[in-house]
Amino acid sequence: MMVTPNLSDLPSGAHAFHIYEHPNRGAGIKGSKKAARLMAGSHYNPTKVEHGQGMTYGQGMKSRGHLPDNITGADITATKGIMTDKVKVTPVKGRAIMVHRHGNNEAGKPKGGGARFASGVILK
Repeated sequence: MMVTPNLSDLPSGAHAFHIYEHPNRGAGIKGSKKAARLMAGSHYNPTKVEHGQGMTYGQGMKSRGHLPDNITGADITATKGIMTDKVKVTPVKGRAIMVHRHGNNEAGKPKGGGARFASGVILK
């Protein structure tokens, strides 16, 4: 599957891209604080692969909902296609896709990309 973003106004650098269970991208409560986009649920993971087991993408193992990081250039756009053979289009139609603030495994940054920064719904 090829994911081709057409994003602008992102901070430059790596951004984790993850597919989530639900299309609802509303805010939710995490701990005792309101947080953006929590209604999308967890990462899409039909085979229940845990971090550290299963499929590889560079450093570490990921569930099927993890896509390779996308790099935003100095022009603050992300338009480079991301290819994955771990996900097929039909099962992910109608699910949320999230762009995280950081890359998946950036040194000194939160694991998994940190905060859910931007989102959309996979339509086709």
